[in-house]
Amino acid sequence: MLPVVKGEEATRASILRYTVAVSVLATLMFVFVGSMGVIYLTTSLILGGVFTYYAWRLLREKHRGATLRLYKFSILYLALLFLVVMVDGAI
Repeated sequence: MLPVVKGEEATRASILRYTVAVSVLATLMFVFVGSMGVIYLTTSLILGGVFTYYAWRLLREKHRGATLRLYKFSILYLALLFLVVMVDGAI
C-alpha cells in the first residue's frame, strides 16, 4: 500500500531504512544479549551488508529488476540466517 499512498521513491527509501534497521541492527542484538557467537556475528554482518547493498541499489536503480533481486535475496537471507542460527547454536 505504501507505493500507492506515498509514491515509489518514498517506498524505496523506506525499504532501505527498514533493511538497515532489521538486517543489521536487529540481527546483531542476538550477539549482544549473549545467545549467539562469532559464526553468527560474522555471517549476519556479511548477509546484512549484502542485503543493505541490494536495498541501496533499489533506491538508485528504478526498474523492476532491482526489486526482484532484492526480493529473491530477502528469501535467501532468511534461509541462510536461520541455518547459521542452527549451526552456531550446535557449536
